[in-house]
Amino acid sequence: GIGGHTSKNGRDRFEKDVLAHKPRIVVIQFGLNDSAVDVWTKPPATEPRVSLSDYEANLRWMIAAANVAVFEASSRRRCRVKLRRCTPTTAAKAAMAPTMATP
Repeated sequence: GIGGHTSKNGRDRFEKDVLAHKPRIVVIQFGLNDSAVDVWTKPPATEPRVSLSDYEANLRWMIAAANVAVFEASSRRRCRVKLRRCTPTTAAKAAMAPTMATP
């Protein structure tokens, strides 16, 4: 990854930086920069850099693209994709708290 980038940046460069290498394993890890609220800008931001719905859409897109790439890299043999979730840092949880919907 690139420091400071969000899931939007990762999605924009996913084909060139990941899929072009025909990976058999893909690790996708975004969230902290997406949830950052840039309060130091003028005027200060009040929302995260990437909305929760856009963050989810970006991850879903990358996961779908990675599934296809892993299938292709496995010579079209049946493959099983395992999804693992990383627990967000305390900073990410605190930043996303105002935008997270309560079920």
